[in-house]
Amino acid sequence: MKGVIFFSSRYGSTAQYAQWIAEATGLPSFDVEEESANPSDYDFLVLGSPVIYHKLMFHKWVKRNLASIMSRPAILFSVSGAGPGRSWMAGSRKAFRLTSFPTWSTSPCAAVRIRRSLPGTTG
Repeated sequence: MKGVIFFSSRYGSTAQYAQWIAEATGLPSFDVEEESANPSDYDFLVLGSPVIYHKLMFHKWVKRNLASIMSRPAILFSVSGAGPGRSWMAGSRKAFRLTSFPTWSTSPCAAVRIRRSLPGTTG
């Protein structure tokens, strides 16, 4: 099976993680801004993006390629600059004058299975 890593990165952290995953797995990796970033050429996908203002940074690319993405096994990973825990939220509230934050986990890096398991894996 032919797999690939597609990523988007603003400051380079997600690109670094994509490179590490590529080195560990032998999969090619592409920035979604590259012309050759075509998910329909592959059997399974690893997708990486930071979350900026509550949206995946590559949400427009995903929308354009949704049919190809949804028809293949895919894994999503996200990289955040925030440290573990919630201590950073107090400063963010002040800086952005927000009064409340959602209660989801603030893990600095999470890999989430969004479609189904990769071929040959369980779980």
